Amino acid sequence: MVIFCHILQARDPQQEAKEELENLKKQHDLLKRMLQQQEQLKALQGRQAALLALQHKAEQAIAVMDDSGMWNDSVFGSMLAC
Repeated sequence: MVIFCHILQARDPQQEAKEELENLKKQHDLLKRMLQQQEQLKALQGRQAALLALQHKAEQAIAVMDDSGMWNDSVFGSMLAC
């Protein structure tokens, strides 16, 4: 009986190798997806930085126009009436 239990517990080395290979493939696929997501995140962060820079420039331009009085109705009133 004891010998029979040991035989059942012994694993087929070929089967173990197949399972290990399958697990390595899954791990590889997961790492590839993680790398792709990391690259996408970097691209999004670059776009976000560009948008923030544009927003900052626009806010600066508005501040300059405010300081120079360009935002009064006499200049932009006709544009707003359209």
